[in-house]
Amino acid sequence: MSLKKFILTRLFLTPFMVLILLTLVFFILRILPGDPVRVAVGPKLPPEYVKKICHELGLDKPIIVQYFDYLWSLLHGDFGKSLITRRSFANELIDRFKASVELAIASIIVAIPLGLFIGDVSAKYEGSPLAHLARLFTVATYSIPVFWLGIIFQVVFGIWLGILPITGGPPPMVKYSVRAITGFTTLDCLLNGDFIGFAECIRHLILPAVTLGVVISGIIGKVSRNALVEVMHLDYVTAAKARGLPEKIIHDKYIFRNALIPIITIIGLQLALLLGGAILTETTFDYPGLGTYLKDAVLSRDYTVVQAAVTLYAIMVAVISFIVDIIYAFLDPRIRY
Repeated sequence: MSLKKFILTRLFLTPFMVLILLTLVFFILRILPGDPVRVAVGPKLPPEYVKKICHELGLDKPIIVQYFDYLWSLLHGDFGKSLITRRSFANELIDRFKASVELAIASIIVAIPLGLFIGDVSAKYEGSPLAHLARLFTVATYSIPVFWLGIIFQVVFGIWLGILPITGGPPPMVKYSVRAITGFTTLDCLLNGDFIGFAECIRHLILPAVTLGVVISGIIGKVSRNALVEVMHLDYVTAAKARGLPEKIIHDKYIFRNALIPIITIIGLQLALLLGGAILTETTFDYPGLGTYLKDAVLSRDYTVVQAAVTLYAIMVAVISFIVDIIYAFLDPRIRY
């Protein structure tokens, strides 16, 4: 199967995957015990008022009608109305998602080089003190609670040294003063030539991004090390060494490229989790992302907001899975067959 045909096949199957995910989200949230409206607005509200809210939100319709209304609304970019405020929250949801995207990208920029370096050192110098130190780093970062690491960074860099802010996200004075072009505040500052605002956004992004990046780098480092060690002992690597090929060529073209499949898998999974909102990190740094938005919705029992946030996350996972499949096919043609 050609790469083009493989991409078209995956592109055709992705909407069905999204539909399955959306259907699961819809029905699982509705089979949970309890009346979501009564839970959200309180038990003392008069029954006629609860009935009115249910009617406004379409929750008094048969469940199959609600399901098709839900799909139709999503096709038109309508995520519904909040049970608490009874207002559309689509704009706020998208804004929070964009903030999480900024944090995810910054975290991955930290995690990938650090994780690959640690994994490469562990594999290349296997058995040496340096390799043991690198493996200790992966175990430690994998085991450390992300909120604990975030608090340590806040205390050290924010309170003791006073060089970085302990809260995340773009400062309000920057966010609401810069002209919106893409909706991503950090990028908009750069595109508008507001380098002071850009520097402030980066300063507020450093601690949460480094916290997440360090934790994720341990996972990437461990997977990288195992994949590289496995490939290093294969026959074609031994044959390449016997032919006298330079170490750099053997490493880059024979070992690293063929070890990329599991590495890309773990990076894709971690990116999907990050885009869904790293709830603990966002809460620790009071970061205005999708994670804190979902947490607040759960605490306030805002059923429709929770549904919209989980739906957005499901769509995102499907899209990232599609992208990862395409990268697989490009790296290893055998996957196409």
